Amino acid sequence: METDHKTKRWTGHNGAIYDLLFWPKVGQWITSGGDGLVVAWPRERETEGQGEALFHHHEAFFALGTWGDALMAGTAGGELFMKRPPDSGNSDGKRWKAHDLGVFVLASIEPDVLLSGGGDGRGRLWGWQGELIDLGPAWSGGFDGKVRCVVSGGPGHWLVGSSDGTGRMWDRKNLRLSTPVMHHAGGLYCGLWLSAKKVWITGGRDGHLRVTQPNGHEVLAVPAHEGAIYRMATYGEWMWTTGRDGQIKMWDMNRLEVLGKIGVQEGGHKRSVNALGLRRTTESGHIELLSGGEDRCVILHHWGEH
Repeated sequence: METDHKTKRWTGHNGAIYDLLFWPKVGQWITSGGDGLVVAWPRERETEGQGEALFHHHEAFFALGTWGDALMAGTAGGELFMKRPPDSGNSDGKRWKAHDLGVFVLASIEPDVLLSGGGDGRGRLWGWQGELIDLGPAWSGGFDGKVRCVVSGGPGHWLVGSSDGTGRMWDRKNLRLSTPVMHHAGGLYCGLWLSAKKVWITGGRDGHLRVTQPNGHEVLAVPAHEGAIYRMATYGEWMWTTGRDGQIKMWDMNRLEVLGKIGVQEGGHKRSVNALGLRRTTESGHIELLSGGEDRCVILHHWGEH
């Protein structure tokens, strides 16, 4: 794959960027940060205008998610915020208390069920009946640390990672967690299921990419970043990772070989890169990434295929 990498920098946040995603219903990238803002950015890549604040709160927003047509956001104080699209007829922001120690994960696990993961080590399930309905705990007990990721490995196949370093399989039907099947010293922050090889690839505070079989047998550990690995994004056979070292790295996902990197000299971030999202643009067929970091910058990356 030959690529033409270009970047565009958006500024406006007054704190670190903690999460981001593309909201398909409105066709915009959304970011959240330590300044208590959730921001929607211009639709056109060439637009120089400022982003639009969707939420403004006195606490940081740690997590974003989409659930049906709605945008969900979770705060450092454990609240959930909801935003409906403007054309839904109900676009007013609403909020509910979900966790005691912050919301770090929001995952739409079924069309009508949302999962929130908190700093209290617990997961909660939510439904919607004209109002957010608490469906109860996603699993009994909790982790010893924060829930940092919930990753799908196919229908009914989920991995939950925690800042206590463990990764556990979640039994959606019986609402149970397995014994730890993988471990990253200091925390497991991100992961993906490589279906072609039937293995998990995970990243965490130890800066390694670890390849683990479903039974917990680790088959490979690759030093990847000088510091924690916070996010992963994939397209086809390629994977991108971000880290506390301020790097974005592109990988051959099957061989776990580095194909390129984006640092300050390549138009990247000056400090830790906390958030990453990817989409393939339908109008051009290009790969588009958005990254956000401790430097308060949001950078749009274009990977044009030739």
